[in-house]
Amino acid sequence: MDGEDRKSGNNMAYVPPGLVAKEIEPRSANGKVTLANSLTKYGVIPHAELRFRDGALVEWKSEDGRLGKLLSSVPPEERKLTLLGIGLNPALGFGYGQDRFVKGAVTLSGFGFTGLVSKGRMKVGASALP
Repeated sequence: MDGEDRKSGNNMAYVPPGLVAKEIEPRSANGKVTLANSLTKYGVIPHAELRFRDGALVEWKSEDGRLGKLLSSVPPEERKLTLLGIGLNPALGFGYGQDRFVKGAVTLSGFGFTGLVSKGRMKVGASALP
């Protein structure tokens, strides 16, 4: 496998490392996030916005109805952000199931599906992280 194979996604037998993930205290998550295309059991959900208050998913919207359909099957008390992943691998690109490993990607889970932010920015306490 060479650089051209990696670039085109051909012959990829495994995904190289490059992700750190941590369970979080749900009550610590507040704010709005805009997701990149996110793969769910109902297919890819293009461009969605989620709003969290004290870790609970309280508002959402997307370009199609699949996000509402997906979240309607999750009881409101279970719509909590519980896992955060940060991609660290600069050699990978988006696509082919490696999205969460790409440098700058942020993965959010625990509220009924896993969402992806392609170029994340977050605030921890009073400090902003690129």
